[in-house]
Amino acid sequence: MRSKLINAITGIILLSSLFLISYKKKINTCEAILKEKKIYSVYNKPSKSSSITYYLDNDSINENYYVVEIYKIKDDWAQISAYSPMKTYKNKGWIELVNLGIFPSSELILFKLPNEKTEKIKIANYDYRILDILDCKNKWLKVSYSDSLRKYEGWLPPYNQCANPYTTCN
Repeated sequence: MRSKLINAITGIILLSSLFLISYKKKINTCEAILKEKKIYSVYNKPSKSSSITYYLDNDSINENYYVVEIYKIKDDWAQISAYSPMKTYKNKGWIELVNLGIFPSSELILFKLPNEKTEKIKIANYDYRILDILDCKNKWLKVSYSDSLRKYEGWLPPYNQCANPYTTCN
């Protein structure tokens, strides 16, 4: 009986440790969605001349969509992994940043820097189009949005990001 209890406690401690290690690794990542319903090439290096590691495609017939996790951004490329409910987890690779986007989960308010204590940029006439991703820092996404009057650029806080392709998050 005592050995079963020790094994159970050891298992719980091990699982908790693995969770914390996994969480710590993901603390600086950001989530995104694929902008369009097409097949995307994911490369082993941030260059179209490198080899293709795998392909990503949102399957609208079976309603199977990917969520993309961004690890780093280099020039116009993002190092990512991807997952979906019906398909297997996809390992790290590089995709052109122009293919990724994000929706705000509520009113679109951006910040000048990735910090809520900085100047706010409120977009009054946001028309619910996908936002372009420019950078990722500590779960904050630097995004851009253009309307008929001007172009806006700023940081979208983590609590206002909707990378869930199955819901509008609001």
